[in-house]
Formats: sequence, C-alpha cells, structure tokens
Amino acid sequence: SKFFPVKAMASHVTEWNKNTSMKFRLDVASMCKLGFDIDMASLSQTDYKLCQQAVANYDRLKPVILDGDPGHDDAIAWVLARASRELGILAVTSCCGNQTIEKTTYNALRVCTLIGLHAPVGKGCPHPLLNDVMNAPSVHGESGLDGPALPEPAFEASALSAPELMAKVLRESPEPVTIVATGPQTN
Repeated sequence: SKFFPVKAMASHVTEWNKNTSMKFRLDVASMCKLGFDIDMASLSQTDYKLCQQAVANYDRLKPVILDGDPGHDDAIAWVLARASRELGILAVTSCCGNQTIEKTTYNALRVCTLIGLHAPVGKGCPHPLLNDVMNAPSVHGESGLDGPALPEPAFEASALSAPELMAKVLRESPEPVTIVATGPQTN
C-alpha cells in the first residue's frame, strides 16, 4: 500500500498537489511527522519512493521556531527559512515591534499562508518588557507589511501565547530547538 499509516491529528488529507519538487516532498514529510494521514496512492512509484526518503530524512532537519514582528525583512527571512532544505520549522511566534501585536500576528499568519507553512502561530506580548511601545509605520507602513498583496490567513493563531507555544515545542522536541529571533526578543 502507498499509505503512510500515521495517527490522524487535526484532519485527514485526501488530496495533494502532485508537484514532486523537493519542497513538495518536504511538505509530505512535514505532514507525516505532524501526525496527518497522507494518502499517497495517486503518486508514481518513483515519487512515492522520493517522498518516503524525505520522511526518513525529515528528522535530520534542524528544528527551529521563527520569532519576529513580520515587516518586509522578517517576511523575506521566513520565505528563505521555508525554502531551506536544512530547517524544520516547528512553530512561528509574533512579537510587538514594527507594529502592534495584533498587526504583526495577522502579518505572521498571512506570510505563513503565502509560503504554505502550516506550523502553529503564537501571539506574543503586546508591549516591550521595560519600555513603551514604539511602532515604525514610516518603515513598513501602517499595516506593518504595506506593499505586497498577501493572502488572507488560511488558519487562526494558536490558543497558546508565544511563550507558551515556545515552551510546549521545546518540551516536546527530542532534540534542541533553535529560536530564530528576527524582531524584539520579548517572547
């Protein structure tokens, strides 16, 4: 059978984009490792073997959490991280910085939707620990990410706050996780 018998998590994936690029194979590996059932019956034998290999190699990816206040700089960094064959993105967390926490969390969800990243997104602290909030609408615009047309979020932020999500990921990971902080390090 060409079915990965893994425990179903939030949903059962029945149709899949048949693009067999490395990104597609890493997407399949990510979905399997996250606990989704993946029906691979429609793939060719070659594509099936490549996807199996990607699942086997998935554990070799460096586990990371992306933490930032997505304006243009963070968005580009996250696009590059998503495209990397060396990083396994376990979660994304937002922080107050370029804009308010509401806007940066919304931007994080939009960027994740754009790049096809289905990792949980945790909303961070709404203000710095010691100073007043200093947003920079003159740098990245009123939305914090003005300019590019981005899709609406395909999912909602986690019920866990950014620090709670980070703690959960760190506790559950069998190996050390790197936090890639591209914004204020409040979380």
